[in-house]
Amino acid sequence: ETAASVQRAAKQQGMKFISFSLANGAIGYIPTKREWPLGDYESNSSITTPSAEARLVGGGRKALRQLIKKRIVR
Repeated sequence: ETAASVQRAAKQQGMKFISFSLANGAIGYIPTKREWPLGDYESNSSITTPSAEARLVGGGRKALRQLIKKRIVR
């Protein structure tokens, strides 16, 4: 869902966005804001915080704006 948020932002700018995920040896699953209150496996075993999704999406959108501003992408 986090990648989907960034993908929607990219699509609004006429860009394509592809996300890649890793499992073993990676940071792990990043629960969405809706999952944290559930206290399920994903949120209980995550090494992130409830603000991680918003920070990642915000960072992705900021990076897109900078790329567009610098005319690296259209």
